[in-house]
Amino acid sequence: MALAWFEPDLLNPKGYDHPLWMDNYHKFLHELTTNFGLHDAIVDSIQQLENLTLKDIKDYGVGALCHCFYSGLPDCIKDEITHIGKPSTLTQLHKLTQTVNACYWEHKAEISCTIKSATDKSQSSNSDNKSKSSSSTSTPKSNTRGKGKQKDLPKSNIAHLLGKDGKLTSAECQCRMKNNLCLFCGKAGHSTKDCPKFTSHTAKAHAAMAGIPPALPMEKAEPKN
Repeated sequence: MALAWFEPDLLNPKGYDHPLWMDNYHKFLHELTTNFGLHDAIVDSIQQLENLTLKDIKDYGVGALCHCFYSGLPDCIKDEITHIGKPSTLTQLHKLTQTVNACYWEHKAEISCTIKSATDKSQSSNSDNKSKSSSSTSTPKSNTRGKGKQKDLPKSNIAHLLGKDGKLTSAECQCRMKNNLCLFCGKAGHSTKDCPKFTSHTAKAHAAMAGIPPALPMEKAEPKN
């Protein structure tokens, strides 16, 4: 359309009334923008910015693609690739990244399994130690109670008066009878059958073990003349 506007004057340069823009470039630009330029450049720029769309851009360089891919990798994978060496193509870098990632998570699983087994063993040993300590603590208590009961029992002080068979010696029996002493407790003022200690169950058992001889019959008093 602009060509059709300027073509008649351009084809007849020697015309009598040729326009000023044919001899002045700035005049030509003014004529062009006035007739075919934007009515409002600011509004047109705003519309273009609002209607921007993304399009596929091909033919990126291999180095740029590798750099973008490598920049998005985690630090743990970057460290391994640094030791191995970064490939020069995106395909090789992608394969190496997958291999390193698989090895990384496999190693993580092994560490987790090892820590779990060690924790289980530690808990098991702690529980065994606690059970052993509780049993060892309860055992002395029972022994202490038994010792306490043994201490409560009165010690016998007539061992020197007993024979090998556990009974009073004949000499001790004669001595007690001569002095009118109780054959069981050895005190005066009562006989064996009236002894208060003899009535208890324990006293009877001791009497049976001591083999108390039966009381001798008292002689009848002779009538006085």
